[in-house]
Amino acid sequence: MKPYLIVVPLGALIAGAITASSSLSVSAQDTINALLMADGGEIYEDNCVGCHGSDGGGGAGPPLAGAAILSSGRAIAAQILNGNEEHGMPPFLDVLDNDEIAAVGTYIRNSWGNAFGIMAAETVATQRPTE
Repeated sequence: MKPYLIVVPLGALIAGAITASSSLSVSAQDTINALLMADGGEIYEDNCVGCHGSDGGGGAGPPLAGAAILSSGRAIAAQILNGNEEHGMPPFLDVLDNDEIAAVGTYIRNSWGNAFGIMAAETVATQRPTE
């Protein structure tokens, strides 16, 4: 996944930090979210669409559209990392890094009517088995 360098005028960043509860301005956060969604969409297209469908409606894999289980970032991270042999989902533990899993997690959690927010790479890291 590409590292993100966000260039925001200092005045806008300071104003955003003062008016928003986070340290990033709202527009900078929106830019990061848009980049996560774009990267996540590409990863989904490359790895997931064959089973979960381009519209998240499922097929060989379960539907993701309107799936309440997507509310848990930790559960999604664990599922992507470990797969589900019983249901034919391969593990992506050795295929995708934490940032890539966070991006695709963010994509599926916010597509097809889902609105569960971003999934952080730190969340993925907590679910990744240690060696």
